[in-house]
Amino acid sequence: MYADGNNYRVLISGTTMAGNHAREGGGAIFFVSNDRSGVLDIRSSTLRGNPSDGFQTDPGIYFLGRRQVVIDSVVK
Repeated sequence: MYADGNNYRVLISGTTMAGNHAREGGGAIFFVSNDRSGVLDIRSSTLRGNPSDGFQTDPGIYFLGRRQVVIDSVVK
């Protein structure tokens, strides 16, 4: 999943992301809020086996936003 912009919120709920790959920026999720006001909220989802050859902030996730990623019941 790729999200890039300014003030926005992305909710991922009840989703499985598995077996993905990125050259850089998180194998499952790439989330950038250019003005650092965006929010990424992950709930009741599974992220497994989503490597990145380059940078990531959490396994399978690259996040740059207002606050830390909100994660509830996620398997990595």
